[in-house]
Amino acid sequence: MKRIWLSVDWDFFQEEKVEWDWGHRETSMFAELVWPTRMLSGGTDLRPITDPDAHLPSALGFWNRMKWNFTASEIAVTDSHAAALPFFHAIGKFEGAPDEVWNFDAHHDLGYHSLKTLRQWAKEGRAEAGSWLYVLLRTYPELRCKFIHPIWKDPTIEARPWLKEKGVAKRVTVTKASAFDWNEQVEVTGIFIAKSESWSPPWNDQKFTRFVEEAEQATGLPYAPYGHRDAITERAWDAAGAEKIGRFFCAPVPSSQVLRSEHYSKEEL
Repeated sequence: MKRIWLSVDWDFFQEEKVEWDWGHRETSMFAELVWPTRMLSGGTDLRPITDPDAHLPSALGFWNRMKWNFTASEIAVTDSHAAALPFFHAIGKFEGAPDEVWNFDAHHDLGYHSLKTLRQWAKEGRAEAGSWLYVLLRTYPELRCKFIHPIWKDPTIEARPWLKEKGVAKRVTVTKASAFDWNEQVEVTGIFIAKSESWSPPWNDQKFTRFVEEAEQATGLPYAPYGHRDAITERAWDAAGAEKIGRFFCAPVPSSQVLRSEHYSKEEL
């Protein structure tokens, strides 16, 4: 049976269009301060669009789709995906690398900088949230990767310098969520969940807590905070106050014109 490491980024479930993207960095400003203004970005209420249950596979019931053999000891949960690198390194040190790493993510995390910079980071064994997967693949030359992107995201709009490195590119398979094979039998030896607060709005924090709880129930494994803080802690959020701030910067639109996510049928999966 194939052995895998599983990584899931919470932003996989929350749609973002290019016109909403004001840039992201893993700082408190992007994780907390900008969201009240972004909520009504351009006069569009982002809350229904970024609903984690708006697309299939939705956050609700995501873990129940998996009929896999979970032999990991716990579910690591943290805010930054950069922590996935030391987490999987720790497992690999004792168990060796599995056959593949599967990453459910809105971003490929295979690096966006120049290959020169990425190679230097791989040599030093360090990475950021957007390059941890590249460094992991460089560390384990036999490890293959399956990047599963959401149906609302076109992965080709992002920089992909790693395509120029054949030793990495030939081991990466890019799969749209609607084409993913949920019936493949695998053994999951490591599970990592990244909340990515700079990309994921605080109005969905309660659903993130539900997401982690469902992971525990479906896998039979406990969640364990990983890193400098517990990502389960919900951010302070004042919806009424955010609406006032948002309308100060962005003209409101009638509710009948609020853009809503498309809902996809089960037949598309």
